[in-house]
Amino acid sequence: MIDARILLPRWAALTREAQTSVPCKLGGGVALAGTLLNHRLSRDLDLFFPSSDAVAFLRRALPDIAARVDAKVVVIQEAPGSCELE
Repeated sequence: MIDARILLPRWAALTREAQTSVPCKLGGGVALAGTLLNHRLSRDLDLFFPSSDAVAFLRRALPDIAARVDAKVVVIQEAPGSCELE
């Protein structure tokens, strides 16, 4: 379970939903905050994927995934193997 002091509940739900659709791992500040106490609340989400195809799949599935958890999502950066969401 992801601590709500680090990641908003809607982002935690979105991460879980994304992981059921495509293999991905949580990274960036949220992942680091999991090992550090008193970290700020993160407002973005960094997901890492095993391939560029997996990123493309998530990009196509994202509107449906976001709707299932009642979240608005914007892709703010995409690279081979990773995607940053806000």
